Amino acid sequence: SSDLLKKLALYVKDNHATNDVTFYLTKDVDISVKAIGNDSDGWLPIGCDYSVLESGSLTRVFNGTFDGCGYTVFGLYIYDERGDNVGLFGRIRNAVIKNLGVIGGIVGEYNCGGIAGRSDSSTITNCWANVSIEAESETGGIVGRMEMGVVRNSTENGQVTSTSGSYAGGIAGSSMAAIRN
Repeated sequence: SSDLLKKLALYVKDNHATNDVTFYLTKDVDISVKAIGNDSDGWLPIGCDYSVLESGSLTRVFNGTFDGCGYTVFGLYIYDERGDNVGLFGRIRNAVIKNLGVIGGIVGEYNCGGIAGRSDSSTITNCWANVSIEAESETGGIVGRMEMGVVRNSTENGQVTSTSGSYAGGIAGSSMAAIRN
């Protein structure tokens, strides 16, 4: 449910580990502002990187497995013009995201993607996004910035816009990893 996804975002934000844990969707989920009463900035991404604020430590990233089981999260809305690591998942590391669809819209600054804003050493498989995204740089329909890892069998149908004219793409805005099929 939308409440459980919101609780997962808050759980990770509170720096609880998600490694070795698999989360499953059991139905389509509406995470719109109306459905879950988010503030005017919209959805709080699952996994944020506060390393700039916390002595360079990588904390609060999602590092588990999320299996959408073929269901869709819709109503994603994020409006944060200074937002970094923005998407349904903000930042993932050593994670697996699979079998998931996302519909919505994002306005951010860097590392913005429909599935994940930033992905480090992670796997995104059989995912799709129809998310309109506008950000300054490192903006992609599936993942904004990707280092190591892979995106497989995933598609994007939304409009992706880089306001600076750099690092934007349908699947990944910036990638030092494999994109297959």
